Amino acid sequence: MVGGVPATETTPAANERVTSRARSTRNGGSTRSPRPWSEERTSTRRSAGRPSRGYAEAWRAAQPQRPTTAKNVEQHLRRYAYDTLGDRPLAAIRPSEVQAWATALSPRLAPTTLHTVVNTIRAVFAAAVRDRVIAHNPCLGVALPRVRRRRVDPFTLDQVQTIIAATPKQYRALMDVAATTGLRSGEPFGLQDATPGARLPAVARAT
Repeated sequence: MVGGVPATETTPAANERVTSRARSTRNGGSTRSPRPWSEERTSTRRSAGRPSRGYAEAWRAAQPQRPTTAKNVEQHLRRYAYDTLGDRPLAAIRPSEVQAWATALSPRLAPTTLHTVVNTIRAVFAAAVRDRVIAHNPCLGVALPRVRRRRVDPFTLDQVQTIIAATPKQYRALMDVAATTGLRSGEPFGLQDATPGARLPAVARAT
């Protein structure tokens, strides 16, 4: 007691108790030391410096996609993205580079195809943002050609009957199904018998 005021302990044991209480308060009541920020930041920097091809392939392998979708994604990356962006570190790719890449592809691809390819690349970078590998998605805001919707003029009934009549006999039922169900061009070839209780046959796989 000094002048009626308790003296502050300065022994090593007292200092350790104060340090332990402070650490417990910061960690929500736990005295366990958190993972050093430096380790997490180092891991993030390593991933950000990784070539985008490596990250994209790991992302692609982890996606729960149908075989046809997985094949399309692989082709989008391999045929259109990797030559330009594949060897660039994830964190080094800028929106201006993505815009230049998309603009260079525009003369080669139909607008709908270009949109699909860019959406694939955008999904890869969105995953990198969620993984905290990069801070921003460089694909956001990329300007793309407008997709023009074409008017569909279906065949008249007389035209359909003329086409079916001109079709070899073994394929007439196929043409009749295609004309009356609205299936896409390859889907009639993937039709299977309806399962018990089903109202319609199912398309197993379009060709």
